[in-house]
Amino acid sequence: MKNLRQIINIVKHIKLKPSDLITFDQSADTKINQFYQKIQNGAFTTEDEAAQFFYGSNVNNSSYKNLKSNLRNRLINTLFFINSTKNQNERENAYLYCSKYSVAGKILFILNIREAGTDLFQKVLRRAIHFDFTEYVIEAAYALRSHYAIRIGNEKKFEYYNEMLNRYHKIREAEFLAGELYLRILIPYIKNKSIKEDTYQQAKDALDKLAPYLTQYDSPYLHYIGFYIESLIYLSKNDYATTVEVCVRAIDFFDQKPYAYNTAIKAFLHQQILCYTQLKQFQEGRQAIEKSNAIVRAGSYNWYVNTDLHETLELHSKNYQEAYYVFNKAVGHKKFSQLNDRIREKWQIYEAYIHFLVFTERVQPIRGDKRFTKFKMGRFLNSVPTFSKDKRGLNIPILVIQIVFMIVKKDYEQAVNRIEAIDKYRSRYLRKDDNFRSNCFIKMLLQIPISGFHKAGIERRAKKYVDMLSSVPLEIARQANEIEIIPYEDLWEIIIDALETRFYRPRG
Repeated sequence: MKNLRQIINIVKHIKLKPSDLITFDQSADTKINQFYQKIQNGAFTTEDEAAQFFYGSNVNNSSYKNLKSNLRNRLINTLFFINSTKNQNERENAYLYCSKYSVAGKILFILNIREAGTDLFQKVLRRAIHFDFTEYVIEAAYALRSHYAIRIGNEKKFEYYNEMLNRYHKIREAEFLAGELYLRILIPYIKNKSIKEDTYQQAKDALDKLAPYLTQYDSPYLHYIGFYIESLIYLSKNDYATTVEVCVRAIDFFDQKPYAYNTAIKAFLHQQILCYTQLKQFQEGRQAIEKSNAIVRAGSYNWYVNTDLHETLELHSKNYQEAYYVFNKAVGHKKFSQLNDRIREKWQIYEAYIHFLVFTERVQPIRGDKRFTKFKMGRFLNSVPTFSKDKRGLNIPILVIQIVFMIVKKDYEQAVNRIEAIDKYRSRYLRKDDNFRSNCFIKMLLQIPISGFHKAGIERRAKKYVDMLSSVPLEIARQANEIEIIPYEDLWEIIIDALETRFYRPRG
């Protein structure tokens, strides 16, 4: 009761008005209410639109700047009223608790309400130790060490928190090192998804540096990074079977914890799905998808990662009808419009390939689905500006789908022009080692106009490149797994099936 009374004596002087928060009466007709509502509803896509709406001016308008600042302040104030939710698991709610109460403890210490502050830090410490939140163990132990040394003069408690602080500082240093090594490996992949030649050695060296800490400390974050780097060692060599084994060991490690560390488990399940797809072990991949779906929230970022992997698996297993259903589930979710451009563009590419499968009668849309009645190439190209500029990555499937669509639609005149253009692109941008399969496939496509779009002639001329493609199957290719939306062998089969047995003579 004493602690509560001390806090009340502080809080009672705070003049908290409804206008300090964003959880006020939304029906009130004020500019800040309108601003909040219009941002929430997606009415404004740029700041210029907002400034023009409210003040008939641009973002440099001082009144607009004040409005924006006031809204931001109220939103930040409101953040501290966020409570635990059913959408978060026990560990996530515990992290939120530690974040809030650690800040509250600091505020009470600043206001010299130290007994109540000490009580909060002890609560934070207990949860932080149980859930392995190293940073909050350090924050709480640091505050309590100082309190019992300077304010209480209790040497025994000082030594207790001092020893704890020193021990967790060493764990934190190991976590910092792990994070640094992991990020250094990932940096080159942000702009180019192809597997890098030095990833194997870089990951191996990183794991060697972490090995002493992994045997010494039980930090879940440290082991999460350790297992992930180990998986990259084998993934960089296309050793998908061993990568799966690493993921199994990782998931077993986290399953032994007294709480669900879903962040790590999701990551390793996603690695498994990718590997099973490459290994053509599709049923095992679907089982991993089910496990991952059980611990992700529909519409969340990780749900979309999971759904993306599911879409790829079904397309690679030739289960095209199921791929169609997975696509509809993804783009039909209410959260789809809130995804960042890069994620939404990936689904636009999937949509183009499903249009292709519908046109070639390998997918049957459900009755009333108007999305797949007619494919408009111009609209598709305008919807993927980010990937279209990615000269060595996901613009390859964009270029490929344009050509194969023209071929199956028998728009041969345009197909000839596009195939010639893509050959120039191939010679300029595609390195033979990173994009060997794409090089082979483009050369296969080149044989189509040379052979006058005649099926038998194309098969004869393209055989050399088909054999080259077969010599480097998808599971050993040094390329991003995202490049082949439909494996080239399967795509070629569909193209050949659509061709005729008569020659096409270009006009003029």
